[in-house]
Amino acid sequence: MIISRKPGILCSSVEKQLAPSFDSLKTFMGSRVRALAAIKRFPQILFSNVSHSWKQTVQVLGQIGIPDSQVSEFIQKSPIILSTNPRKMRGVGSKLKEMGFDVTSPAFRRAFSAMSILSHSNLERKLETYRRLGFSDGEILNMFRSQPNIMFFAEENIRTVVGFYGLVETQGNGV
Repeated sequence: MIISRKPGILCSSVEKQLAPSFDSLKTFMGSRVRALAAIKRFPQILFSNVSHSWKQTVQVLGQIGIPDSQVSEFIQKSPIILSTNPRKMRGVGSKLKEMGFDVTSPAFRRAFSAMSILSHSNLERKLETYRRLGFSDGEILNMFRSQPNIMFFAEENIRTVVGFYGLVETQGNGV
């Protein structure tokens, strides 16, 4: 699975890149199982300057308010944040807290991942898609709070699903 998602791994040196990165990841995550789970989610983690990325990421997550006891799980479930610019991470954390997210909740982690991964323009396109479909900013915020993954959906898929639901709802009302 890892090799099929990231075939470039076959060109990597086991001694110089893969083994040191895996060992650092295993130490940080606390177990081989957690390290493998992070790699399966985001194989590129093996190609980053792991110790430097982790130090910065852990520091920023602490500044945001993530308890130390949850940091490794946060990274295990969303390892892509290791490649996120620390300034962007701080901004995302602040924005999510302003939106009413509890930093200790699983929804915060999912929302953090969504907003960290998406560019500002991509996020705006998704928001505009929901607005064009008739959702108010308040409704979009409520949907995002309860299901942050809505920002990962392709705009065409959003339109198709909302259109289907509208059709079903209309037919259910006898219209």
